[in-house]
Amino acid sequence: VPLALGTDTAGSGRVPAAMNGIAGWKPTRGIVSATGVVPACRSLDCVSVFAGTAADLRAAVDVLARHDPDDAHARTGAETLGPAAAVAGLRVGVPDLAGLDVDAGTRASLGEAVRRLSGLGVEITPVDLSGVLEAGRLLYHGPWLAERLEAAGELMERDDGALLDVTRRVLAAGREYRAVDVFRAQTRVRVHAAACERLWRAVDILVVPSVPAAFTLAEVAADPIGVNERLGTFTNFVNLLDLAAVAMPVGLRADGVPAGVTLVGPALTDLTLLAVARAFAGGDGMPEPRPDGIPLAVVGAHLRGQPLHHELRDAGAHFLQRTRTAPRYRLYALSGTAPPKPGMVEVHADGAALEVEVYTLAADAFGRFVAGVRSPLYIGPVELADGRVVSGFRCGTEATAGSTDITRFGGWRAYLAAR
Repeated sequence: VPLALGTDTAGSGRVPAAMNGIAGWKPTRGIVSATGVVPACRSLDCVSVFAGTAADLRAAVDVLARHDPDDAHARTGAETLGPAAAVAGLRVGVPDLAGLDVDAGTRASLGEAVRRLSGLGVEITPVDLSGVLEAGRLLYHGPWLAERLEAAGELMERDDGALLDVTRRVLAAGREYRAVDVFRAQTRVRVHAAACERLWRAVDILVVPSVPAAFTLAEVAADPIGVNERLGTFTNFVNLLDLAAVAMPVGLRADGVPAGVTLVGPALTDLTLLAVARAFAGGDGMPEPRPDGIPLAVVGAHLRGQPLHHELRDAGAHFLQRTRTAPRYRLYALSGTAPPKPGMVEVHADGAALEVEVYTLAADAFGRFVAGVRSPLYIGPVELADGRVVSGFRCGTEATAGSTDITRFGGWRAYLAAR
C-alpha cells in the first residue's frame, strides 16, 4: 500500500519505518486528530504515517493536518505548520555516538546519511544530546507509566488475562508513582526542554539514528522491556519535548537489514523535515501527478515485446525512454512466477546499473496499474542513471530466496537472450 496509519507515543511511527526500509512521519503533537484512537499515553500520543517515500508523506500532510475541535489534546486552530525552509543552508545537528550503546551498522548508516546530507548543501554541526536523551528515559522510568495505567488499567482490572505478560508488567509499574512524582517529573522535563531550546539556537534540525541496533525477534522475546528501551534511545524524547520527526531509509546495512535515520525538529517544523527527507531521497522521491503523466520504470515482463507489455498499452501508457538505473540494484530471476518475471532489489553495495524502460501514465491510470501489481513485486522509488527518481518495479530481498541472481547480464532482455 502507498500509505498506512499508526500511533506513536515512544517511537512506534519511526522504529517500524526504520526496520522495514520505509519512511515514517511523527507529526507535531496535536496537529493530526487523535479522536477515536485507543490511547497509550493520552497526552503524548500522535497518529503517525508510514509510506514508501517522503513525497507520499508530504501528500498525507494536506489531508491529515487539520484542527479538530473535538480532540482535547489538539493544538489551537491558530497553531499551524510553518512553511518549509530551503534545504541548502540548514544547520543540521549530528550527535556524537561515543559512549552510547550503538552497533557498528548504525554508526555506518548515520555516517552515510551525514555524507548525503552534506551533498545537499546543509551545514553539519556536532551536538551534545545527553540532555534530551536523559529526558527520553523518563518515559519508561517516570510517572508517564501511570498515564498508561489510566488508559488501560480498567481492562487489566476487569480481565487480567486479556493482556500480554509484558504489557501487564509495564502497566503495573504505573501503580508505584505518587502525585508528587508527577510534578517532579514535569519539572525535569521543563529543564530538559529549556536545554533543547538552547540547542535550537545552534541548529535548525537534528539527524539521529532511528534505532541503535538491529534486533532479532528472538532477542525481543527474551527481553522485551530491555530491548524496547534500547530501541527507543533516539525516539523516546521526541514527544516528551514536543518535537516533530520524520524517519527516512538510508539503504541496507552490511548484514542486509534496512537502515534508517530520523530528522527531528522543533514543533511545527514538519514541512521542513519532509522537504529535507524528499531531497535526501534524490529529489521529490516518488513523483506527484503531473499534466504529462507519472513516470513508471519497468524492468521485466512489461518491457516491449514481453508478455505483460499489453497491460501498459491498455493503461494508455506512453513510451518515454530506454535507459539504465543508478548502480545500486541487483536483478533476480524469480522462481515460480508465470509468466517468468525478474525482481529488482536495492542493495547497499555491489549494485549494478540495470536496463529499464520508462513510460508515463495519467494519474488515474497509474493508480489502477499499481493496484494490479502483485506480491512479491511492488512499485517503489527507482533511481535512474541521470539521478532522477521515478516509480518503478521493485522486489523485497526476502522474495529472492531460491531465485537466480542474474545481475551480471545487465537486464532482463539480455538474460533471456543468453538462455
